[in-house]
Amino acid sequence: MAKYRFRPGSSGESEVDDPDVGFQDLGEDSEQLFAELRAAEFDFSKEIQEVKDINFKLDAHPEDDVVGFNELYAEVQAYQSRVTAILMDLHTEKARWMRYGQRSHRILRKLRGHILATMTADTLKALKNKEVIEATIQQQIPEWFDIQEYIDNVLENLDHLIDTVVLKRDDLGNANVNMSRQQKAVDTLVGLQYPVAARRSAEA
Repeated sequence: MAKYRFRPGSSGESEVDDPDVGFQDLGEDSEQLFAELRAAEFDFSKEIQEVKDINFKLDAHPEDDVVGFNELYAEVQAYQSRVTAILMDLHTEKARWMRYGQRSHRILRKLRGHILATMTADTLKALKNKEVIEATIQQQIPEWFDIQEYIDNVLENLDHLIDTVVLKRDDLGNANVNMSRQQKAVDTLVGLQYPVAARRSAEA
């Protein structure tokens, strides 16, 4: 889907109602990030469908329908402008979520440090390895791991949307290059007084 709204937790938003999870040393950043995520949403479904609906076919003989060729050329260039604008909006949205991810990572590092600082040497020794220690930390602050996973999923989705739009942008770019060459060929034919048709005949 191309629509996202923050819905943390597997059984409702109440699981993460207290974003600082009791650690006052995190300051206001955790609460601010949590509030921003709750307000953050985007929906590119219409734009993605618009991109997918772009369909055109180049004319192998533009000299047989010069007016039609010019109309298609202008249409392709308009498509290019629109797709480029959508791609810029997607990159802007991705940059916003990357900043969310960076802030979330900083908060998780602080939380890890706080939890590890409260563990005794015997506790750390009993946990034996980094994987077990990480699992223990995750059990204490599952809501922040959920938030990080959510942000990662949003970024993955945005990357998929960007890839979809980039493919269409590249198709349009190739079409524009080909049509530019065709236009030069038609101009050459006109310059040589070669007969060209303004419109393709109904029998063609």
